[in-house]
Amino acid sequence: LMPMWQLLSWLVLIGFAAVAAIMLALLLLWRQQTRSQKLELLAQRSQSERLLGTLADNVTDAIFVKDLAGRYLLVNREFDREVGRSTGQALGCDDNELFPGQAAVIGANDRAVLDANRIITFEETVSTARGMRTFMTTKGPLLDAGGQTIGIFGTSHDITERQQSAAKVARLGQIYAAL
Repeated sequence: LMPMWQLLSWLVLIGFAAVAAIMLALLLLWRQQTRSQKLELLAQRSQSERLLGTLADNVTDAIFVKDLAGRYLLVNREFDREVGRSTGQALGCDDNELFPGQAAVIGANDRAVLDANRIITFEETVSTARGMRTFMTTKGPLLDAGGQTIGIFGTSHDITERQQSAAKVARLGQIYAAL
């Protein structure tokens, strides 16, 4: 027969091995669950990005994001259409390239947004692929995760027809008042 201390040491060794095996199995299970959660979050983020891209490309307003140097980092399909560029060709360009005659006014509006550090709406008249158009443009500071301003975002809604209609109504009112 084995002495009692040898039997006890074997039992402790087997118990330790069993505990270690259980802990290893739990660790592997936890890592698998963490990996599954990360993959699920990536899939959700990817779906959100696709939905956001679909939304941006199907609205009738131009949408844009610029860095602090004024280069376009993101534009939607309507923006490309207005500036007469193929998809993505406006990326990396600045207002001097896209709106040479109006770049100073657009840049001044961008600086006003950055100086005020808030969202501001402007009327901007620019030369587009369809001729001179007036846009109601809303711009705001683009912040990174730490709250630092890294650029400007904006949307531009074409109000040219509305302005032309208002001018016609005003002219008709003047003619009617003169009678």
